[in-house]
Amino acid sequence: WKGAMLFGAPYGDAAGEQKRLAVNAWIRSNRTVHAVLDLDKAVQDPSDPARLDERFDAGDHLHCNSAGYEAMAAAVDISTFA
Repeated sequence: WKGAMLFGAPYGDAAGEQKRLAVNAWIRSNRTVHAVLDLDKAVQDPSDPARLDERFDAGDHLHCNSAGYEAMAAAVDISTFA
């Protein structure tokens, strides 16, 4: 463990990361909803999914910059709302 989980936020810990992963797995596998918009996947670092991709990092390793919000918007299939 690198000591900085939750996309690199310094207050994260291994237990919190396990909870985050469990919640996201539950959301992604939920078949009782019409759709899931996986914004976590849209902005995570492909080489380390526990971290925010540096291209999208606003500087605190937790919140997105404008490019991150654009990446999340691009990940949304608008036909989901039709």
